[in-house]
Amino acid sequence: MRKPVVELYFLLFAFCFLLFCFSTNAQSTDSLPPFNNVKGTLLFNQRYCGGARPSEEMLAMYDSLRPLPNTTIYLARKNGGKFIYKLVSDKNGNFKKRMRAGKYFVYMSRNYDQSAIVNFNPDCKQWMKSIFGEVEIINGEKKLCHINLRFGCDPCSPPRP
Repeated sequence: MRKPVVELYFLLFAFCFLLFCFSTNAQSTDSLPPFNNVKGTLLFNQRYCGGARPSEEMLAMYDSLRPLPNTTIYLARKNGGKFIYKLVSDKNGNFKKRMRAGKYFVYMSRNYDQSAIVNFNPDCKQWMKSIFGEVEIINGEKKLCHINLRFGCDPCSPPRP
């Protein structure tokens, strides 16, 4: 008769343990910030990376922010963290997304407009793990944001003179 009592205690313990695990890991929807309807534009600039000396107009073009069309980026909450959002820009660089408030790091994807970004190397693993910008979404604020991506020099290519 002792055996059924032991089994009953074991089942009760297992049930309580599972209940505890689910209650501590689960966040209620009330504790998460609400979704925001965010509209914005992907913008970018590039850095001069050597070669023939550029004209003043070319240097001004490098410094200016321009729309980044037909490009996919990913957002993560921490450096090297899991991608939470995928944003896709249209032909004018604009995007729309439902997002929660927070700070996000911006990562590039292999899907980008090659005519807009001429010195981006998606085959460079180091570059694909790099952060290209940051964005912060704030609840109660205007939900129009510009995400500025800054393209430096390809870390996988030898420096140009």
